Amino acid sequence: MKRKMNFSGRGGVFMFMAPVFLTLMMVICAGGPVYSAETQKAVVATVAPDYSSGAHSVVSVDPVGGPRSVQNDLDPTVSDITVASYENSFYILERTGRNNVTKYNIDNPANAIWQWSTEGDETNSNPHDLVFESEQKAYLLRYGSDTAWIVNPSATREADFKIGELDLSAYQYEGNAPGMHSGVIVDGKLFITLQRFDSTWTPQTAYVAVFDVTTDTEIDTGKGSGDMLGIPLPVKNPGAIQYLADNNTVYVQGSGHFFGTLEYSSGIAAIDPATYEVSTVLDDASSPPPRATSWAMRAGGTTPFTLLIPQRPARQDLR
Repeated sequence: MKRKMNFSGRGGVFMFMAPVFLTLMMVICAGGPVYSAETQKAVVATVAPDYSSGAHSVVSVDPVGGPRSVQNDLDPTVSDITVASYENSFYILERTGRNNVTKYNIDNPANAIWQWSTEGDETNSNPHDLVFESEQKAYLLRYGSDTAWIVNPSATREADFKIGELDLSAYQYEGNAPGMHSGVIVDGKLFITLQRFDSTWTPQTAYVAVFDVTTDTEIDTGKGSGDMLGIPLPVKNPGAIQYLADNNTVYVQGSGHFFGTLEYSSGIAAIDPATYEVSTVLDDASSPPPRATSWAMRAGGTTPFTLLIPQRPARQDLR
């Protein structure tokens, strides 16, 4: 099955690379010291060209420059999938129509350890991200729901998987779910992107909600409006969120509004994780092109984010 990369700003089908770090112990000589060597593998969620199916691949990353080994078409499933990872495990999130999460070990990537539902009282919870605080605690962001789940990824029974909830109903727009899409944990705080579409898929003011991961209570950033305690963004339709330790900054990529009437509202925003001050790093109104930031950031690896800035087409040519 031939597959392609396809990125979508509102939680559609895309390919996502997540590094899984393994520690290999090697005895150099009998009775001698034990050395630790680190290698990396990339887990890639793949999609068929006609969107009829999906699967995942495992690609060796080391050594730099290759050669590479690839395992393709592992455990085929639906096309609307993404992947998250923590230590030696990775998790395939099946989204619209399936609504579940499946756990694998990198040493046995074709055989699931477990597969559990992400549905609660609602239907079509549409899981978009799994953000890890520890091996026993993670946050399951459910795009089609008002609540994120607090989960235990190490649970051995489905009944023990969900251990709590985060209420994000304040960020609804006209009764629509807030559209929690991606998250990152920085200094004991969980930052969650909220896309906030209306019923016609027109993006409204996007937010980043912030929660204390010790108490699992929302933090009032002092930047919000009314019951929305989070951080309003200068970009719409937020996708990737990434923390860069070198300058202690959280970056959020926004794809903007590209359905119907054209609106230049994409770009990259920067958030100070301590003061919650926000600034615009890349603005599509002044930096070409409007859709460049759909590919602007990637999670994982050693590079915090990568900018791809092709030629900006004329406004009337954008579709």
